[in-house]
Amino acid sequence: VSGSHLVPWELRVLAVRLQGMGFNDARRGVMGYYDLAREARLLLTSLKKTRNAKEEKDESVEEEIKLWEERLAELGIRVASALIEMEDLEGATRFLSTLKPSSSATPDAKLKLETQKALLWLCLGDVDAALACVSSSEEGDQHEKLVILALAHMADSDFENAVEVWQELISTSGEGNETGMCKQNLGVCYLYLGRMDSVRIFLQPFSYF
Repeated sequence: VSGSHLVPWELRVLAVRLQGMGFNDARRGVMGYYDLAREARLLLTSLKKTRNAKEEKDESVEEEIKLWEERLAELGIRVASALIEMEDLEGATRFLSTLKPSSSATPDAKLKLETQKALLWLCLGDVDAALACVSSSEEGDQHEKLVILALAHMADSDFENAVEVWQELISTSGEGNETGMCKQNLGVCYLYLGRMDSVRIFLQPFSYF
């Protein structure tokens, strides 16, 4: 089983998302993601059987397994996000707690999953759970961890510490969309701190009025 399909995987995932939005029915999206997840699990089972049947390690099969494990993890994140959109916060909380990275996942893949989980935990208002996601990983990109830390400080109304983290992120990043996001959040922190001169510096360039 090659896992090939007439429609690219990314487009199929997008189609499920658009169907849920188009019919204004998040449940339809959840069911679509479950269908894709069932397909991904079947492919993973087939690939692992193929790997076990081979006497020597086949790098192409290993790469395919990692690819489908990452896709399965991404679907889990999308299901949790859809549950939040449905305002099924209890269901989203329970589902998020079950999402674990694969034992064979790379450090970057593990951090990506944990970062995505952390963002959803912040949406649910559980700051401790969000911080636990990124603090449990000692490897990977420290930049992603700092973003979660800054957002967690803001969620706790700890704007002084949030300012320090956003400033650190801006100083270590080049120009780009993510730097713009950091500057916007820094401006919001200054707004809550009443430092209006600094607010104008960071938020005025984004004003369209």
